[in-house]
Amino acid sequence: MAAAFALNENRLPYGKFGALSQKSLVFHELKREPIFAKAVKQWLFTNTGQDEQYYERVPPALMVPYNAEDVTDLWDLYQYFKPQVESKGLAALVNTDSELG
Repeated sequence: MAAAFALNENRLPYGKFGALSQKSLVFHELKREPIFAKAVKQWLFTNTGQDEQYYERVPPALMVPYNAEDVTDLWDLYQYFKPQVESKGLAALVNTDSELG
């Protein structure tokens, strides 16, 4: 998300998630639907009346693939933005070799 901001701080908001949410970046930059995120939100709405709270109530059969999708999406966004930030001299944003203070 830092890379997306550094490349375009004026990025237009994408729906209710905002311009820099992971789900919005996956959808708009990688052109991929967050399948398990939709399933979890649907389960939450059907079973709690909410769509973004009470994640602890979601059955593991839905949460495990949701979390796996989340990690995969994060890695794919990293791979997508890495060459772009490196070409603009912003490699420190994606450098995973540096030690954190």
